[in-house]
Amino acid sequence: MPFAVFADGTANLPGKMLEGITLLPCNYVVDGKPEIYQGDLDLFDGHAYYERLRS
Repeated sequence: MPFAVFADGTANLPGKMLEGITLLPCNYVVDGKPEIYQGDLDLFDGHAYYERLRS
């Protein structure tokens, strides 16, 4: 039986855990600049993201 798991960006997973999983990108805007979060923690700079939100 097929199933789907839904989680927001706070479910950051390392790329190795994403193998075989289809992710839908999460679009967001920070300071008027559109961004796309692909869900791969290895490619996501969380520190820079939260610094941008604070500023």
